[in-house]
Amino acid sequence: MPKTIKELSEEIGVSKQAINRFLTSDFRKQHVTTKTDNKVGALLVDKSGEALIKKHFSTDNDRQQTDNDDRQRVVGLLERQLEDQQRELAEKNKQIEAKDTQISNLQNLLDQSQQLQLISEKKLAENKQIAEQYQQNFNKLISKRKHGFLSKIFHLSNK
Repeated sequence: MPKTIKELSEEIGVSKQAINRFLTSDFRKQHVTTKTDNKVGALLVDKSGEALIKKHFSTDNDRQQTDNDDRQRVVGLLERQLEDQQRELAEKNKQIEAKDTQISNLQNLLDQSQQLQLISEKKLAENKQIAEQYQQNFNKLISKRKHGFLSKIFHLSNK
């Protein structure tokens, strides 16, 4: 039984305008008849025309479904990539935090090392000064003994 464009559009789930755009003049000649009721014309599509229209729009629906499936797969892939990148960023943040701690510890050790170096240099200067004083005192003692020894040998007296 022939169907109207409105009936086909409701059955297939597409608009009447979409079906009308599909109806070429050749298609109309072969598969469409006009029925007039109360001065209102309606286009009737025969069974073979109905099959062609359903086939055409089911392919579009399949294509749309495939496109939707593809979009969902892409969205899923992008969501997984985003999750992976977020995990990587969290890991990198932990690594950076650990490096910051290491840098801070190394800075503290460097400060301690510099303080120890300064203390060491001060002690070395003090020891050098003490050694110089001992050397001077030793030289004075030696010179006194030499003088005392020479005076004993030559019987010099300092009286």
